[in-house]
Amino acid sequence: MHMHMRDLASPETLQEDSARNMHLRDAASSETLQGDFGSSARSTHMRDPASSETLQEDFDSSARSTHKRDPASSKNLKEDFGGSAQSTHTRDPESANNPQEDFSNAGDGEKANGAPDGGAKAWGVVAGGLINYIATFGLLNSFGTFQTYYENELLPHESASTISWIGSIQLFLLFATGIVLGPAFDKFGAIRMTIPGTFLYILSLELTSLGKEYYQIFLAQGILFGIADAMLFYPTISAINMWFDRKRGLALGIVVAGSSIGDIIWPILIHYLFGKIGFGWTVRAVGFICLGLLIVSVFLVVERHDEKKPGNVTTDKKNLKQELKSPAYISLTSGFTLAYLGLFVPFYYLPSYGLAHDLDPTTANNLLAFLNAGSFVGRIISGYLADTVGAFNVAIITSLLSSVTVFSLIAITTEPSIIAFSVLYGLFSGGLISLQSVCLARLTSDMGTYGTKIGILMAVNSIG
Repeated sequence: MHMHMRDLASPETLQEDSARNMHLRDAASSETLQGDFGSSARSTHMRDPASSETLQEDFDSSARSTHKRDPASSKNLKEDFGGSAQSTHTRDPESANNPQEDFSNAGDGEKANGAPDGGAKAWGVVAGGLINYIATFGLLNSFGTFQTYYENELLPHESASTISWIGSIQLFLLFATGIVLGPAFDKFGAIRMTIPGTFLYILSLELTSLGKEYYQIFLAQGILFGIADAMLFYPTISAINMWFDRKRGLALGIVVAGSSIGDIIWPILIHYLFGKIGFGWTVRAVGFICLGLLIVSVFLVVERHDEKKPGNVTTDKKNLKQELKSPAYISLTSGFTLAYLGLFVPFYYLPSYGLAHDLDPTTANNLLAFLNAGSFVGRIISGYLADTVGAFNVAIITSLLSSVTVFSLIAITTEPSIIAFSVLYGLFSGGLISLQSVCLARLTSDMGTYGTKIGILMAVNSIG
């Protein structure tokens, strides 16, 4: 390791210990001279060359230090190597008291962000999210009931494809407005979005109840409802990810399952009320119910205020841009965009498909309830499995199974088989829907930017 200077005036024999390090030994003495190697080079004293009794040199066993020591400071000169050479960069003197560093696993999204993964407040956010989804996503996915009613009662002069544009614009705006509403959540938080979102949501339903013409329904239930739904969706899905990490899949699965609960209740309730109190008062009654649910949700869904830590804003923006350009983020966005191209078609046309194959109107409408019952189970199970076997693995499996199930519809024409299709498609597609936000969270290093990332991702998904 090092070249030792030997004392020519001494007839001592030099020995080399090849098993450890090159120690200088004194042959005239029976005592063995040992160097203090100190695994972290704690003592590096300079000895006086004139003294032949205790000539030592301190060798760092892994050659950690190669600089010269100051003889004047030979009493208490220490160096901190941070353990077994785990850190090779120079320490800041100000941080010498806390030499540990936070190494985050950016590859799988498991960050040391202090997410509580439980507690009354965290599970309260989950409960609020579930209630929110019953009112918002649940009603949105029940458009098939409105589609059938519009075709046969309110707008019989309009084609089925024309009417379906109302539901399509709802979904498009829910996804497309994410490019604005996602970053808005990162900046303003949840409550500043959910309160005005609740107002617009109830207003859209009340205006829909007054509609008689296609353009009126399109503006109220299509455009205004879609925007209001988005203002309630993004704060909820973003806040959940701030409160959970290891249990994120399960928490999101429970929240998104609220949509399935709404999908089961709303089609049956709306279809029943249509026949009892008519279109206008049915939609108003639904609005009153949703108002009560959303008031509770607004107070429960809150973000973690300590999620954003002080730092360099320029650096944060630079890191966000790098993550948005990463191959993993681009692949995730592209994959879910392709999946959404046909994912929601059965949600709109399943009742009409049942009527076309001689199912009675009540059974045909209840197909959505069967579909969403399967979706309820699928969303919770897939969320749990995402925490255990990996979100991306489960997403791939549910995507393939959803595709196979849709293709099987070609041969399905009887009532039992159509009901079975409804349950199975709900089981598999529901699992896929709940995993998008979980997969994205695994790729997010700073949850304070999650709203922006989910917003952009869903804006691109709106193409589907």
